[in-house]
Amino acid sequence: IQRRLAELSRIDVTGIPKDRAGLGSAVTVENVETGEEVRYTLVIPEISDGKKNFVSLASPVGRALLNRKPGDTVTVQVPKGTLEFDIRKITTAFGETLE
Repeated sequence: IQRRLAELSRIDVTGIPKDRAGLGSAVTVENVETGEEVRYTLVIPEISDGKKNFVSLASPVGRALLNRKPGDTVTVQVPKGTLEFDIRKITTAFGETLE
């Protein structure tokens, strides 16, 4: 636990992007197949929670959304198959809204 806390304390918030999805961003996507909109928040693995749509940056969905911008389309391999999302809106960790 001590090692992980030390690692987390070294996160450089100045490296979190303001113009695309990064740690702490809320990303609204539309499922291309169903048209359903979902809002995911990109988080560290320790606080990921599927019920709240908090996805880890290390997860397939988190990796696919990282560094993306509104208008991008991403394809995600998940255990149940393939998902395709259009990125509609991003609210960065700094409160910047990108549409």
